[in-house]
Amino acid sequence: MARYSGGTYCKGADRMLLLCIALVFQFVFSSFKVLKNTSMLLTCIAVFHMFSLSAQTPHKDSGADGLDKIKALQIGDTLSNEFWTTVHSKLQNGDSAEFSFNKAKGKFILLDFWATWCTVCVRGFPKIDSLHRNLNDNVRIVLVNEKGNRDNKESITAFFEKYHSRFPYALDIPQIYSDSVLCQYFPHRSIPHYVLISPKGRVLSLGSIREFTAMMEMLDFAPIKNRTKAVKERSTK
Repeated sequence: MARYSGGTYCKGADRMLLLCIALVFQFVFSSFKVLKNTSMLLTCIAVFHMFSLSAQTPHKDSGADGLDKIKALQIGDTLSNEFWTTVHSKLQNGDSAEFSFNKAKGKFILLDFWATWCTVCVRGFPKIDSLHRNLNDNVRIVLVNEKGNRDNKESITAFFEKYHSRFPYALDIPQIYSDSVLCQYFPHRSIPHYVLISPKGRVLSLGSIREFTAMMEMLDFAPIKNRTKAVKERSTK
């Protein structure tokens, strides 16, 4: 299991804003002692006031469609309408394309947060591929690569070119990259991180390898009509 140093990209933006405010405050305080020019001092105070207002204003998401700051979801929560309509960037044959979860309504959704440098994540791909091939009509699996985790479009494309040359199958699964939205819905400090969502849009389970094994078992062996109930019962134990 790989851990991020300093948390996720989503949390880093708030810390950067607080740092900027602190620097402006320090500048204003120093200016008060050394400046005799009243207009200059008032200008500094105005700049500080501007940053203060910015800190109190709800942040807009930089990843997709200018959404307000997103509330983290827990097991049992229901997805908002914005979750389904938000447009993400995905890789398709090495090119960028738009992707949303609208067409996945009515199916189970399995999110797999990963990175190219996470060996544990990559070792789980054969299981992910098997689940995708066997249950594609009922389960929508999506790989999610977060913004700020040292990956980019080029490195991900190169990774899969090498991966496909080594293994006798193509991992034909949607791949969201440079994500700064889903990581707010499902914050985490280590990868791989998995999230299972029911056909009715409720969070059934989330966690790392141990929880993923339980998700696999429930999706693979429980009858379709009983899967939501089975996963829900397993996640509460």
